[in-house]
Amino acid sequence: MKTDMHSIVRTLSGVSAGIGMILAMCAAGTMDYRDSLRYEDEEVREKAESTIASEKEVEHAAYAALAALGAGAIGLAVTKKKENQR
Repeated sequence: MKTDMHSIVRTLSGVSAGIGMILAMCAAGTMDYRDSLRYEDEEVREKAESTIASEKEVEHAAYAALAALGAGAIGLAVTKKKENQR
């Protein structure tokens, strides 16, 4: 792999892993917030649930996070392997 392509793939892999981490934290935070709403009043709960992401959207974000983290890890592993061979 050429040096330019190597650095581009490594950078994109790092960005992908970073985006995956952000999505994973958002999905986890939303579910934690939804769990904490269990103890609130009905009025407060309805208002909050109308503004946060639905459970289906959080599930999609979790799958996207898994895919982004996986792609980032694979890219970093491939570029590290190539780096070691040089």
